[in-house]
Amino acid sequence: MERISLLRGFESKYWGWWYVTIGVGFLLLAIVNTMRGASLAGIAIRVFIAIGFEILGLIQFRTGR
Repeated sequence: MERISLLRGFESKYWGWWYVTIGVGFLLLAIVNTMRGASLAGIAIRVFIAIGFEILGLIQFRTGR
C-alpha cells in the first residue's frame, strides 16, 4: 500500500540543510546582537529559534529520503 503524504516535497534530506542554514543564520544574528550590546531577551529569542531550526534539520535528516 502506497503511503499518502500531504507534504510530498518535504520528504527530501535537502530540507534538512535548509533548516540547518536558517538556524546558523539566527545564531549569527544572536552573535552580532551580542557584540552590539542588544537586550538579553532579544538574544535569547534568536538562540532559541536557532536551536529549533537545528532540531528540525536533524529530524529531517533522520526521516528524509
